Amino acid sequence: MPVRGLASRVQLARRHGRRPLERQQLDLKLATYDAREAEPGGLYEVCDRLTGDEASSLLAALRAMPDPPVPPHANGRETMSAVRRALTRAGYDLHDYEPA
Repeated sequence: MPVRGLASRVQLARRHGRRPLERQQLDLKLATYDAREAEPGGLYEVCDRLTGDEASSLLAALRAMPDPPVPPHANGRETMSAVRRALTRAGYDLHDYEPA
C-alpha cells in the first residue's frame, strides 16, 4: 500500500476519534503475546526455571555491561526525509508537530 494511502486512512480514522486499524490489530496481537508470556508455563516461567539460582548473578552481569556506543550524529535532507517516512508509516504526520 502506498504511504500516501496509509497516511490518508490514519488521518481519517483520527478525525473520527478512532485509532487506525493497523494500530488496533497490533494492540490486540501484543495483548495476546503478553498474556502468553505471563501465563503458567509461559516465557517468564520458563526463564525463571532456566536461570534458577543464577538469576541474580545474571542480572548483575547484565547491569555491569557498558552502554552501547551512540552512532555518529546525522543531519541533512536525507535524515529528515527518512524521519518523515518512518513517522508516516507509524501513523503520524510530522507537520502536526511543527511550528506554524
